[in-house]
Amino acid sequence: MQGEILAEMQSRGVPQTFGYADVEAVVKDVVHCDRPEAKARVRRALACQEYTEGTHRVPATAPATAAALAEGTIGARHVDSILRTLAEIPGIVPEEERLGYEKVLADLARESPPAAVDRAGRHLLERIEQDHLARDPAEPLPPPARELNWAWNRDRQLCFAGRLDAVSGALFEKLLSPLAKPRPGPDGERDTRSVDQRQGDAFAELLDHTQRAADLPTEAGEKPALLVTIGLADLITAQRAEPPLLNGDTPIPASEARLLACDARVIPAVLGTSGEVLDLGRETGWPPQHNAERWHCGTVAVSFPAAPGQQLVPGPTGSMADRLI
Repeated sequence: MQGEILAEMQSRGVPQTFGYADVEAVVKDVVHCDRPEAKARVRRALACQEYTEGTHRVPATAPATAAALAEGTIGARHVDSILRTLAEIPGIVPEEERLGYEKVLADLARESPPAAVDRAGRHLLERIEQDHLARDPAEPLPPPARELNWAWNRDRQLCFAGRLDAVSGALFEKLLSPLAKPRPGPDGERDTRSVDQRQGDAFAELLDHTQRAADLPTEAGEKPALLVTIGLADLITAQRAEPPLLNGDTPIPASEARLLACDARVIPAVLGTSGEVLDLGRETGWPPQHNAERWHCGTVAVSFPAAPGQQLVPGPTGSMADRLI
């Protein structure tokens, strides 16, 4: 009954007669609801009822839904779900076919909750896209919609947000899921981390795997690099009055700097007071490449604990490990 009244108000121009801009404004004032609720009520009414627009009679765009609503077998949320799907059907779909889809959704709504109608609507739209919007194989695919934003907070934590397309999202989930599973402790105790913590740890582990990949991408022709700056006096005395700076602006403890560079190739540089390069050394790995075979053959023993605080365990006196440490 409310839908019929609202449709008749739209036909007769009642809002303008009483100084309102539209039917939504009348509903908002009379029913004492907010603007979105008033808009939703009018949308349902005009979709389920005929009304006059100027000199033309506009038929109901969802007649099967209107019949189910009049029977009392569906509710407002069912109607909203059906109308959302109908609004996204492309205009190239014939009207008879569109009405057939609407009837299918209305019949489903009589027996299912709104969430099921939502899922059916999404599936229906995917089928319509395949049937009516088939892409020419020779036409290039549009670029996928991806974005990522990040910023450092005051606690030296990197906060980020973004989105991935379906293919990249599925790949990300596939890579992250096995790393985020609960892991029992050394003695079999239960993993007490929350889901968010496990996923965060898994993401950090995924970054570590990526960094070790042989085909790591380059930036300006070089592998991704971290710049750690420390004063000459602090370096000579080993008594750091000021913490090292990561990439020139983020103070970090020396232990974190060592952890970041535990498998890095190091290029030492001496800078002047104005930032000019006074001396630039050669890139050196840990260990140097020419000693890699000796390193792996057992000349030294290396321990890589899982927790922060990784260290090299000295080998025999006079070995390469002693000199590196």
